[in-house]
This record gives sequence, structure tokens and C-alpha cells, in this order.
Amino acid sequence: MNLPNKLTTSRVALSFVFIYLLWARFPGSMFAAWLVFAAAVASDFLDGWLSELPRGRRVRVWSAASSSGEEVWTIAMTLAER
Repeated sequence: MNLPNKLTTSRVALSFVFIYLLWARFPGSMFAAWLVFAAAVASDFLDGWLSELPRGRRVRVWSAASSSGEEVWTIAMTLAER
């Protein structure tokens, strides 16, 4: 099973977690549901992007270390340039 298929399969599991978090009423459950939804959206984007790459082409992503969470922003900018 290749990586795009694994990402698609993981979204199925994330959908159950998302539904549970929407149903549960504990402090922070809506925020957690939003994070799970954001992860599913990101995996959907990566799934489509990776499945269209030519076979054998490597994807290189470089990110400078930062303690403020800027790594994700750096990766997003790098992917947007391609």
C-alpha cells in the first residue's frame, strides 16, 4: 500500500474521531474536532498531490527549527511554491 492510499485510509479513521468529538461535550472537544478536521483536510491535499507526482520523484521539504510552531508555515510555503 503506497502513501496516498494510507492517507486515504487514515481519513476514514479520522472521520470517526471527528464525529465522536462533535458528539462529546467536554471542555475543548470542539477545538479538538477542529484540529482533527484540519488534519483530514491536510491529508486530503497531500493525498492528491502525492498521487500526481511522477513515479520515482522524491519530495524534499526543508524546515528551520522553531519553538513557536513556524515549522508548519515553512512547510506550507515550500509546498505552495511547487
